[in-house]
Amino acid sequence: MKTVVLQTFRDYNVPEWITLTMKSVREWSASRNYDYVFIGDEFFDYAPPWVHDKCGAQRLPITDFARLHYLKDYLSRGYERVVWVDADVLVFRPELFDINVPSGYAFSREILMLKNQDGKLHIGLPGINNAVMLFEQGNPMLDFYLLAAESILRQVAPGRLKHTAIGTEFLSKLARTMPLARLNCVGLFTPLLMADIAEGGRTLWPIYQKAFKYPMSAANLCGSMTSFSTEQQNTEEKYVRAIGQLLGRNIDGEEK
Repeated sequence: MKTVVLQTFRDYNVPEWITLTMKSVREWSASRNYDYVFIGDEFFDYAPPWVHDKCGAQRLPITDFARLHYLKDYLSRGYERVVWVDADVLVFRPELFDINVPSGYAFSREILMLKNQDGKLHIGLPGINNAVMLFEQGNPMLDFYLLAAESILRQVAPGRLKHTAIGTEFLSKLARTMPLARLNCVGLFTPLLMADIAEGGRTLWPIYQKAFKYPMSAANLCGSMTSFSTEQQNTEEKYVRAIGQLLGRNIDGEEK
C-alpha cells in the first residue's frame, strides 16, 4: 500500500530529544518503504485565517485542524494511506510498530500516568488521542473528523475554546458513543514516567506496562508537558537519557 508518513515541527531551536524522536520515525518509515514528508511552520497554512482568528493564542486546536487538511492533501496526491505522527513520538521497537489495520483508519490508545496534588500516583482510564493516526483512501473517517472539527470551531464563542476541543476531548467523547479503531502499540509517556525510565524503569515502568495491557513499540512523550516544568533543562536531559534507555532496551521488562 502506497503510504506517506507526515510530520511537522519548527526547523529552528529544536530540542535534542525532539531530534531523536523524529529520527526514529524517519528510520522506521524507511524500514517499511513508506514515503516521509516533513514541513516546518508553513504547516500552519493548512488552517484557514478564520481558524487562526477563532483559536487566537490557542496553538493546539490550530494544529489539530491543520493536520487533518495536511493528511487530506496527501491523500489527494495519490497515496493510498496517510499517517500522522506527532514530532514527540518515539518509535523504540521499529520492528514491532505495525500500522496495518483492517478498519482503514486508527487513532492512538491513551493511558495517562500522573501524580495527584497529594502526591499519590494516578493512572487514568483508557482514552484516545491523535498523536498517531492514519487514514486510508476511501475511508470516510477523515472527512467526518474534518466536518466535526470545523463545526465545533465555528459554533464555539471566541475565548471559550478548550485547547483539546477537537483533539483528545472530541475523540474521547466520540469513543463513548461509537467504537473507534485504535493503535494499541502506542503508549503515552508523561515526564513523570520518563524520569523513571531514565533511571532504568524500575518503579513506575512496570506499573504502566500493566495498566496499558498491550505491548508498546512507540510512545507519545508528551512534549507539551515539558514546557510546564520548572526545571526544563533538567527535564530535557532526562528525556534524552530516557530515549537512550528505550532505544537501547535497557529498561526493566524489555527484551534485548
